[in-house]
Parts: sequence; C-alpha cells; structure tokens
Amino acid sequence: MADFSDIPNLRRVFSAHSQTLDMVESKVKAAAKQFAPNMHIRNAITVDSIESNSGGKITIVLRASTLDARAYEYGSGIHSRLSKVSPKQLGPKGKILIKPTGGKKVLAFPWDVQGPGIPRAKDGRVNLPSVEHPGVAPANGGEGYLRKAVKETKAQAKKDVAAGVVGALKLDIKARFKFRGSK
Repeated sequence: MADFSDIPNLRRVFSAHSQTLDMVESKVKAAAKQFAPNMHIRNAITVDSIESNSGGKITIVLRASTLDARAYEYGSGIHSRLSKVSPKQLGPKGKILIKPTGGKKVLAFPWDVQGPGIPRAKDGRVNLPSVEHPGVAPANGGEGYLRKAVKETKAQAKKDVAAGVVGALKLDIKARFKFRGSK
C-alpha cells in the first residue's frame, strides 16, 4: 500500500473520506436494525468491514449472528430465495425436517391440531418424533432486512461520499491558497 503521509492535502482527503465511510456504515447498520424482524436479530447485527476502492465502489460486510438470521434474510424451506439446499431441508424448496436433539426421543410442544395417531402428553402438548416445517419467508415482504437496508441507503450513501470528497478537496484548495498567499 502506498504511503501518502508526507502529502498533507491527500491526508486531509483520505481523512474526510474515512469519516464519510464511518457515517455511511452507521446509516446502513441503523437501517438493517430498523428492518430486522425481531429484537434478537436486531441486537446481533454488526459491521464486519467497510472498504472503498479507487473506482468509487464501497463494500460493507454486515453480519447478523443468530441461528435464524439467515432464514429471515433469504427465507427458508418452501419460502427460500436460494437454490442451495440446507442439510435439514427435504429437497430444493422443500420443508425442513426437525428432529429432537440432546438425547430426547420426541418433540413436545403445544399444538391445537391433532391428527389420528398423534400422542398427546398429560399437560396437553403433542409428542412427535419429527416435524416437517415449511420454514419462514424472508422479512419485509421477501426483501430481507440486510438487503433492504442496503437498497434504502445506497442512493444517499453515494451522495454522502461524493459530498465528503468534494468538501475535502475544497478545504484542501482553500488551505493551499491561504498558505501560498501568506508571508
């Protein structure tokens, strides 16, 4: 990486650009939290990195680190936007097979539907060896929450970055003229 530390005007521009990227990062993260489908996903959203290149492309890596975060972004089971089949999915666009874990032999939960041959515990819960769950639809009418955040903030981010660079260049030009004109 090139070292521009001895060129004051470029340091000023890079500093302004960095501050603008921080502002864009904050706006995208806030939007993702706003569009998140529930509080535990909202609290799990972080920004892993933000980068820009000389061509003006900005890359922001958002992450939501909960078990259901992916499902609400891309959908799951029959609602999935992805063609990749998850390990528990019963074929492409299929339901998700849920089995008991932790040494348990059945899934037990309250359910008001009871078909023939489905055992019910004394407390009223249904006991099942497995369930074929249809999955969940992506949040925000199929847009997801991370994708929607990027979509909603993209145009303003472009304006903010352009304004930040232009502002830094204006300050630099003023500083150069003041320096040259002073004695």
